[in-house]
Amino acid sequence: ASDAVAGAATLVRLAWKRGRPVETPPGARATAALGFATGLLVAVTSVGSGSLLMVVLALVYPLRSQTMVGTDLAHAFLLSAAATAGHLVSGRVDLGLASAVLVGAIPGVMLGARLAMALPERALRFGLAAVLVGVGGYLSLFNLTPEVRG
Repeated sequence: ASDAVAGAATLVRLAWKRGRPVETPPGARATAALGFATGLLVAVTSVGSGSLLMVVLALVYPLRSQTMVGTDLAHAFLLSAAATAGHLVSGRVDLGLASAVLVGAIPGVMLGARLAMALPERALRFGLAAVLVGVGGYLSLFNLTPEVRG
């Protein structure tokens, strides 16, 4: 659902922002408070940091799409590292599965980073919004609770 909100927020900003001056982003305290809220929601809901932070970035900060994605990834990297350390210590990580997923994910990320720089700003922003709305809609419509294996 947060993916759909992020995508919708991006689409609204695309339509609304046309011809308007750049807004002033919130100050350091407000930004830290937004970061706290994002981290808290990630920990409580397990919704990805990228989904939640993209909502904040799309609604509040006047960033280019490439900068929004890069900022989100830097934030997610550090937040995920801290969360991963906690889960590793607690024994809740399937290292084999994580490694197998990374084998495909790392080349995908490399290609995606190059693609993000090659696409026009508007196309990237629209594509990002469409993906977020699509994923959010799919997750909202279908029961995705897996059966727990013994």
